[in-house]
Amino acid sequence: MNRKIRLFVALGAILAGAASTAMAADDYNKTVAATGVQAGTGYFRTNEPLSVNCQYNVIYIANLSTDAGQRAMYATVLAALNAGQHISHVNYNVDASGLCTAALVESSP
Repeated sequence: MNRKIRLFVALGAILAGAASTAMAADDYNKTVAATGVQAGTGYFRTNEPLSVNCQYNVIYIANLSTDAGQRAMYATVLAALNAGQHISHVNYNVDASGLCTAALVESSP
């Protein structure tokens, strides 16, 4: 009997760990509605709904003050906003609390 209980406890721990891991999402052809920066983290909202329920309906771009790649990604978002272009593809990670962080941003006319 103890062996069965240990097996269920182990399975529960594995399932709980899997539920708390981040997932990735992709969205296509979005227009940027707003941008901002707070404490070195950039963010943007889109006019169209995202495929995942992101916290505050925002996709964050972290570490702008220390990561040139992240700054380039944010510059792509700003350029799309200013030129009236679409974000043709955005890939982002979603953590267990719904916080969405960009991993890829691509714009096109």
